[in-house]
Amino acid sequence: MYAVSGTDYEILSSTEETLACTVSDITAAVTFAWTDSAGGTVTSSDGDYSESEDSQESTITVTPTEDTSYTCSVTDSNADAADIVIIALDVFEVTATDAGVEYGTEGIVTCEITGITELVSVVFSDADGDISNEADVTTVDEGTYDSTTQTATLTVHNVTADGTYTCTVTSGQWTDSAGQETEVSIKMFDISISPVYVITEIGDSQDFVCTATGDSSITVVWSSSDGSDLTSDATQDDYDSGSRISTLSFDAVTADDTLSYTCSIAFGDAGLSKASASMETIEIAGLESAGAEAGEDVTFSCTYTGAGDSDVVTWFLVADGDDTEVTDTVTTDSGAGTTELVLSAVTYSQT
Repeated sequence: MYAVSGTDYEILSSTEETLACTVSDITAAVTFAWTDSAGGTVTSSDGDYSESEDSQESTITVTPTEDTSYTCSVTDSNADAADIVIIALDVFEVTATDAGVEYGTEGIVTCEITGITELVSVVFSDADGDISNEADVTTVDEGTYDSTTQTATLTVHNVTADGTYTCTVTSGQWTDSAGQETEVSIKMFDISISPVYVITEIGDSQDFVCTATGDSSITVVWSSSDGSDLTSDATQDDYDSGSRISTLSFDAVTADDTLSYTCSIAFGDAGLSKASASMETIEIAGLESAGAEAGEDVTFSCTYTGAGDSDVVTWFLVADGDDTEVTDTVTTDSGAGTTELVLSAVTYSQT
């Protein structure tokens, strides 16, 4: 009496696998027929009868996405009925989640294994080999088995460059199956804004420049502390291959522009980062030229509005392109006021 045998498999979802059905203790060639779990016919590749081994094998190639089974039916030339073997496939899946982080911060990537029936061992590796726990550098956590799922994590504590890592199952129920590994990545980016703080005279122009590093595609949104979306007022360079700069421009600043401004950058699915700056506005009026004879005193008066508490007003003498402080500074205690500069016994033309 011949025997029909097959091996059950644990296989990664969407991975191609070859299933084999073997007949032993036969004296002549047999006929194979394969069906799937729905009863549909599956095309097979049938080997020749081996007289020396008294056996014959048939195989099918499948790419399952869920748990399933296949039936191999065998009929010899003298049999009235077929002998069958059912080959079961337990399908698992490995899902990687990348991370996008700012320069110098912590990056965490995960490797989730689903469809398993027991705890597996997981190793993360990079181009230099396996990664182990190293204080203040990396932490590997294989996770715990929960019903059908296990989630392993790799933490890089100080990300200073992009990194690509491989998550591999090294022991457990399906380590002999093909495709038990997947890649995960940490994308590093940095964001800055300039200037961070500025005092601008009403009517003057002012730009805030937001710059991003990294090589993943980004989206930029500008907003102000009063809740306004200012994205349409910004100009931007090519974020995929250019300098990755966005500029928020004010052609003529008004008193209403005394706000904080935030540049928010979304790095695809990797992460979100923000950089903020603030602008105060000031208006200076009432400063006019004055003339005097040599030896006379001259008084200049400067009126300002929009100054904050403890802002400093300073007079300067401008000569040959150099600014020279010519009087003690005045600290403001309100949003508006007047300060005077007295030049005693002038002897030459001064600006």
